Amino acid sequence: MKILVTGSAGFIGFHLTKKLIELKHNVTGIDNLNNYYDKSLKISRLKSLENMEYTFHELDINNINVLDDDFDLVIHLAAQAGVRSSVSMIKEYKRSNIEGHEAVLNFCVSRKIKKFIFASSSSVYGSKDKNIFSEKEKKLKPSSYYGETKRINEQFSELIASTKDISILGLRFFSVYGPFGRPDMAYFLFANALKENKEVTLNNRGQMLRDMTYIDDI
Repeated sequence: MKILVTGSAGFIGFHLTKKLIELKHNVTGIDNLNNYYDKSLKISRLKSLENMEYTFHELDINNINVLDDDFDLVIHLAAQAGVRSSVSMIKEYKRSNIEGHEAVLNFCVSRKIKKFIFASSSSVYGSKDKNIFSEKEKKLKPSSYYGETKRINEQFSELIASTKDISILGLRFFSVYGPFGRPDMAYFLFANALKENKEVTLNNRGQMLRDMTYIDDI
């Protein structure tokens, strides 16, 4: 299968790309290698794939139309990540998460690609007082702009799926962790503080729960 993975130098994108290559798929990856967190980590992920059959393009998803290849499946993981930063970086989130998502999905429609999988987020649920979340929940109220961008992605995808000949699947990830993970995530910050014998900072006086998902399960 010929597969395009966006955000392939990111945490989830890297692990997925590696797995798909091992399964003998023909994989092309794109990533703009932005500096939201240490770029050297993204470079290290790419270097670990150097001896594998894999095509990589340093490319912004808003410019995806420059790609000439045809694909059987597009897996769209590229996005401006991070809930807390979305208030101060609204333009960046809008361009990457909303305009970028639309660009990739429109690319699929124009190239007659029949299958599209994209990363949504558990952030679309907001801070509802529930122990169990359901994908059937319709009254979604994200409590961050990041979550709102993902809700907009879902709505746009649903519209395209109902009007075009394309199968679309959105995945609401719950805080993914594991090797080569993002250094801005809480588990990384906690572990690093412990390693350096520093205080661990707990927001909301530690009165919170968080579902985490190991990368291999994703």
